Amino acid sequence: TRYLWLKNESNLTANERVRFAELKRQARAVADAWAIKEAARGLWDYLTRGWARRAWNQLIAWMRDTNLEPMHKVATLIEGHLEGILNAIFLGRSNGKA
Repeated sequence: TRYLWLKNESNLTANERVRFAELKRQARAVADAWAIKEAARGLWDYLTRGWARRAWNQLIAWMRDTNLEPMHKVATLIEGHLEGILNAIFLGRSNGKA
């Protein structure tokens, strides 16, 4: 696959063009997933509940805006547990069993 990335796109054969298009699509999906994951890491540092809720809701909207079905599922999961997530952030508590 490295060869396809290095080769001049105008010199690709028809088969290579198809493979390269799929590689580019996958690369975008990986980049989107990585960016969302990195954004989520910063959501645990908010000092006010209102701003944290807004940020989490923006993340949920971003996840739903992707073409990645696993992100849609995680967005639904987060949305259903958002109050517990916020409690964990601001109260230092969890509803998980020890």
